[in-house]
Amino acid sequence: MNSVIFTKFQFVLPLKMTDQNIRINYRRLKRHYDLNLKGYDDIALYDLAHSLRMWVDMKEQVSIYLKTNQPDQRFKSYTVNKQLKRLLGRYEYVIACLPKGVTTWGGNPVIASGKKNLDLSRPFTKHFKIIRNANQSFTCIDFVFIDGYAVPKEQMKIIDKGFSIKHHDFKQWLGSETIRLAYKNQDGDLERRIISREIFIGRVANILGGSHPIGLHDSNNRFNDAVRYLMDIEIDGLPAPYLIILKIAKDILESINVPRND
Repeated sequence: MNSVIFTKFQFVLPLKMTDQNIRINYRRLKRHYDLNLKGYDDIALYDLAHSLRMWVDMKEQVSIYLKTNQPDQRFKSYTVNKQLKRLLGRYEYVIACLPKGVTTWGGNPVIASGKKNLDLSRPFTKHFKIIRNANQSFTCIDFVFIDGYAVPKEQMKIIDKGFSIKHHDFKQWLGSETIRLAYKNQDGDLERRIISREIFIGRVANILGGSHPIGLHDSNNRFNDAVRYLMDIEIDGLPAPYLIILKIAKDILESINVPRND
């Protein structure tokens, strides 16, 4: 007589995201953000980007939390208008808008902003909206750098009015544009990239060694070279990715109300 063995299976449901989880990651993000405000440090930047990866991973749960606790909360992003897109033409460029700006004490006004090792024999355009604050910090609101074309003075208003502010929920905001650029690849061809916040966070954390050992993961990701190129774009001596990552962290910290310990 054959016997039948019944096996009991236990199904483990995924843990529900709790207020405590959000509070822990908020405090973690705040700690790395405060450290980065003091000045640029590559290790501190990688740790901040890695901390932001948690918010990307938690985006579904954070969206539910916001829908329950802050249903009207929206995050500011931007779009680029047609006039500015046409102005950029077929040149190398880097453009980003930072709504309400991002402030840091890490800048050095003595250092010229732009591209490292810039060929001064070529025409170029630098348009950075920067506010010098009385407390020795500076606030960057947006920046435009075009390599290979000097925008005529009468056309600078196209850059001034080139961005339109948009309002998104948390998931839309993570998936919306944080920076766009065009750069020459190894074959001399122009590569164009529009990078969302969640992709930018992952690329800074990964390819620069903040989340995985360099060379072991995502080696062929199509955004890797773009982020490496951006490390050579400086504003007051600070690499552009530093300001972008700092701004993303600032927006989360200022927009999301976390529960108190008591």
